[in-house]
Amino acid sequence: MDTPKKTKPPFKETYADWTLGAVSFTESSFLPILTDPFLVAVTLAQPRRWVWYVVLTTVTSVLGGLFGYMLGAVFFDVIGERIVAFYSLESVFEKTVVSLDNNAFLFTLIGAVTPIPYKLVAIVGGLTKINIPLFIVASIIGRALRFGLVGYITKTFGEYALAVFTRRFGFATVAIVCGVGAYALMVLVK
Repeated sequence: MDTPKKTKPPFKETYADWTLGAVSFTESSFLPILTDPFLVAVTLAQPRRWVWYVVLTTVTSVLGGLFGYMLGAVFFDVIGERIVAFYSLESVFEKTVVSLDNNAFLFTLIGAVTPIPYKLVAIVGGLTKINIPLFIVASIIGRALRFGLVGYITKTFGEYALAVFTRRFGFATVAIVCGVGAYALMVLVK
């Protein structure tokens, strides 16, 4: 009697979890990749697990942001101070640091929600040593909002989610990023 051959699934859930977590961590700290397409892919594959994927992505993204913050702090201490001193920008840099620290929550929240690269927010946050608790809270809120929206839309619309993201949110995202960016620049330049 022939026993049926067991076939291996092409993509195990555990690999999806690890991959999504690794992508989310590295995207938030140093690699120029987007987490959203990976979140969409795993959510399309397992829609019932969308909340888990949002939580996993949020947690690993915030941890990656903390790593990026550390990179900004370390490299600034090693190289950045010399560059600022070389160009005699100490007073300008100090004003920027004070302005950024006064608006650390908003700065981090904007970077965590919008398509502005969050890794830049994290590295600049470390560079200017903005308040870490504010950075963490704003990162959690912003990343949870962003990835929660992506996960929910993907679960709700299924494969149509890709079209929703590109067609419906493409222009709105660009408009929001430009508006928020202009506001952030006005606040920081004050």
